[in-house]
Amino acid sequence: MTDRMSGSTGVWRLLRCSSQDCGLAWIYPVPTPEELAVAYEDYYTHTPAKEGGSRLRKSYERLRRGYLAARFGYEGSGIGGWEKFGGNLLAFLPNRRAAFEASVMWLPAKPGGKVLEIGCGNGDLLARLSALGWQAHGVEPDAKSAAIANARGLPVIVGEFDAQNFEPETFDAVIMSHVIEHVGDPVALLRDCRKSLKPDGRLLLLTPNMGSLGHRWFGKDWMHLDPPRHLHLFTRDSIALACQQAGFGDVECQATLRDANWTLAGSLELRRNGRYRIGELSWPMKIAGMLLLYLEWFLLKLDEKGGEELLVTAHGRNSP
Repeated sequence: MTDRMSGSTGVWRLLRCSSQDCGLAWIYPVPTPEELAVAYEDYYTHTPAKEGGSRLRKSYERLRRGYLAARFGYEGSGIGGWEKFGGNLLAFLPNRRAAFEASVMWLPAKPGGKVLEIGCGNGDLLARLSALGWQAHGVEPDAKSAAIANARGLPVIVGEFDAQNFEPETFDAVIMSHVIEHVGDPVALLRDCRKSLKPDGRLLLLTPNMGSLGHRWFGKDWMHLDPPRHLHLFTRDSIALACQQAGFGDVECQATLRDANWTLAGSLELRRNGRYRIGELSWPMKIAGMLLLYLEWFLLKLDEKGGEELLVTAHGRNSP
């Protein structure tokens, strides 16, 4: 494999565990710090969040808030019955439903609850959760992204996550979206997450799914292979096993098609042109991605394991 999504150079192999109970894949050789520095030099999280928006965008946001109020209890000023009705109506579209729920990482409302996001990027999700009543904290290893989050007034620590940065059993929830595949020791990270959670707290994470239909369709052109940034890629079995080894109980794992249109369109672009930069798609490719998403949605009725991402929920204390 080579990096076809940024300017880093190098050649890597993808190795995979042959055990049917695992299936974990990892990059080899391990990228050097210098290679990774180049790979993250112009990362998509370096872009500040867009403020405001068109009337159509603002109406969409109200419908999203209406759905979140009805689904997760995020009541708020100005959210009425029509927003809830319209949001639930729009959520009949599977990609919209997944996007709505992912916008709060599937967290039910907990006014005053403490949430930690590891790998918070420019702080978009933290700001949203803070506005919805959470005490939101973040950790971000990329200094450029963390600076954007800090400039928005968000409490974000710059550096790698370490449980020693916080008192034990501090958080009601720890969340990670497309982070665990970037770290060298996933089980150690999960173990630190568990230490930071209250006994009744829970972890929620998203990570690419090695068993996805997109990986089967596109093979080496599947966008989520993403060398050298993705050091580990998980199946449902391997991510559940990692959580169990870290001491989590009641681990649930399901495949989701959130953002599958972008993943599949990006993979198609890699197959057609050999290169792809996140966010740079023509309208025909965007339409193709949406069509592939709905094809995947239909096929998921036959194979529920085939979504492009894995959503993992794990509780902070092992079951008796």
